[in-house]
Amino acid sequence: MAIQLTDRDKRTLKLGGVCALGILAFVYMPQWTAHWRKVRSEIKTMETTLDEVRNPRNAKQAGLNALVPVFQMPADQESQTFLFRDKFNEQVKSSGLNEEPIQFDVSKKSIRMKVPQESRFTELIPLSLSYKSKCCFDKLLDLLVALKGNPYCVGIESLKLECDPKKPSQDRGDLDIELTVSTFAEKKAS
Repeated sequence: MAIQLTDRDKRTLKLGGVCALGILAFVYMPQWTAHWRKVRSEIKTMETTLDEVRNPRNAKQAGLNALVPVFQMPADQESQTFLFRDKFNEQVKSSGLNEEPIQFDVSKKSIRMKVPQESRFTELIPLSLSYKSKCCFDKLLDLLVALKGNPYCVGIESLKLECDPKKPSQDRGDLDIELTVSTFAEKKAS
């Protein structure tokens, strides 16, 4: 014998089914959306990695940029001298070396270079900075490594190391160093 459902019973069952689905959606929907966001972010990361693999030039360029020091474009001679000297003094202090007077040499020759991102040429003057001190080899290496982070330093021109050969090898901890580093400054228009 089959039970006959009235219209009211049918509406109650439909409303109960909709409420049950609503409760399930309310309980499980936040978990599903969180999982969906996580999967989407993983897919985006994997797509970025695939793009780098497909385009090795971009990956090589990013690796090269990490190795090459950042270089600031040269300013006028007075500003560049001041900036370069201060940054070098800061690196000398952080390496634990003695602060000694620093001499600047300005070259008479100028170099004509094209400025990146612009189509104009500019005249640059080489500036060199000479530093003399006594220090141990470890501190000198710390300074040389720190020079890579100097945005004004173009290169190391010379490095001269001397130790006293008359001392026994155990006592040769201090070296006399002469270090010359260089940068460029803009030549004033005359």
